[in-house]
Amino acid sequence: VLFPLLGIFTSDESLRYEASYLRAEAHYQKKQYEKAADLFQQAIPKRNKILAEWYPQTLSNLAWCYLKMIEGNYGNKEKLSRLFNKSEKAFLELINFNHNDQTYIDLARLYMLQARLLKDGKSFGKVTRLLESKGAFASIDQEAEAILLRGEASGTYSNRVEIFNILTH
Repeated sequence: VLFPLLGIFTSDESLRYEASYLRAEAHYQKKQYEKAADLFQQAIPKRNKILAEWYPQTLSNLAWCYLKMIEGNYGNKEKLSRLFNKSEKAFLELINFNHNDQTYIDLARLYMLQARLLKDGKSFGKVTRLLESKGAFASIDQEAEAILLRGEASGTYSNRVEIFNILTH
């Protein structure tokens, strides 16, 4: 239904972007993540991003598309690395746009997965720096999850114990 409408929107960029977003959502729901990622990219306005109400959700979905594509590529480290980088870029752009607490948690999870799948110890450090730079979270659940992620990413058992003790005191 949306595909024939694209020709109608050629004179109005905002409608073209929004149509791309809606098409991307349809592909995302059908678990067609590569096609969805391409369309989410097309849905990102070149200017006046703040006026596009779908922009934050587009970045979030784009990051998650790349993460979902990782699931089928565990054996290909080069492709994994590219997908992690694209997902990270989308999450960081979203953080810069609206500083949403959940995005910090999602990005920290991405770094944890990256550390494990790519055997990349530097990603553990990224978790710690990201969550420490964030400061306090709005909800106690997100605060607890951030502490757990920091503990999981810490380099030594004694550091983990110290961080996990924060949860119990």
